[in-house]
Amino acid sequence: SSGRRTAQLVRQNRDLDIVPVRGNVGTRLEKLRRGEFDALLLACAGLDRLGLSSEVGQRLDVDFCVPAAGQGALAVEFLKERKDIAAIAASLCIDSVAMAVESERLVVKRLGADCTTPLGVYCRPLDPGYHVTAVLLTEAGDRCLRVEKKGEDGAALAEDTAETLLAMGARELIDVG
Repeated sequence: SSGRRTAQLVRQNRDLDIVPVRGNVGTRLEKLRRGEFDALLLACAGLDRLGLSSEVGQRLDVDFCVPAAGQGALAVEFLKERKDIAAIAASLCIDSVAMAVESERLVVKRLGADCTTPLGVYCRPLDPGYHVTAVLLTEAGDRCLRVEKKGEDGAALAEDTAETLLAMGARELIDVG
């Protein structure tokens, strides 16, 4: 599991022994069935895509395990001269969702964090505005900074969220990691 997920889960229950599991989804599920471990944490989207939704025992709420910034966001890449594809991609874009993802990324950037930092940031569009939840932990999960904010402007909300985390001691947690 990622450091972010591990830290959040251990923070909820210190008795957990979290171990990395390698292999494709089928291999991982088979290891679970053989009793090599008691539970397995996988992305529901991946199980759904593979037609394995019935394997989901419990979906975790985003407030319980805050995802990484941009997790679940999709991007379309195409050659600049392909205006036809640009038009299709633009028609698929939902501006409020794009701003929410950008807000998540702005929090990470402002904190100077990276993909190894145990930082979860989830921004969801409201009507009007946005709601952001950010959680920054030590790798061991023994210290946790959590911020929830609402605001009209996604970029300003991201800046405010990052500033609040920094005022709470985020730099120390990031530098320790």
